[in-house]
Amino acid sequence: MTLETIKDILDWTRQLHEELARLYRDSSGESDDEKTRMLMTYVADHQERLAEAIAHYEKDSTVTMMDSWIQDYVEKNSFMQGWRNAMNLAGMNFDQVLDNTVKTHQQLIGLYEDLAEASKTERMKELFENLQNLEQHELMRMVHTTERFSDI
Repeated sequence: MTLETIKDILDWTRQLHEELARLYRDSSGESDDEKTRMLMTYVADHQERLAEAIAHYEKDSTVTMMDSWIQDYVEKNSFMQGWRNAMNLAGMNFDQVLDNTVKTHQQLIGLYEDLAEASKTERMKELFENLQNLEQHELMRMVHTTERFSDI
């Protein structure tokens, strides 16, 4: 049985976005396609903004709630353990990068949804629902913006 605090989960999520930002930024320099490079740079910037948003949640949440424990979280969520394997962007074209990015965000949204459903308190549920809504909104915004890249 694994136990983790909400703070651990938010730290992991923030670090995920930071690492994704680095991955997209580094991979953008390796692509031969201008449109794919632009997408990767845009997604890297987007990931950095999401990392900052999560950091604000960490800072603004009450200490008591941040120290709340969640059982079996990592063991039950394959995304937390295996996301790196799915994020090899080398050689991907624009559509593949976008598809991979959308799938990653959908998995993170699902993670927050599961956490909200498993929450023991209303405040904890509200936190995870807010994070889920943030990710959904940002995913829609990102997809909408990248549709404009098709005009290039």
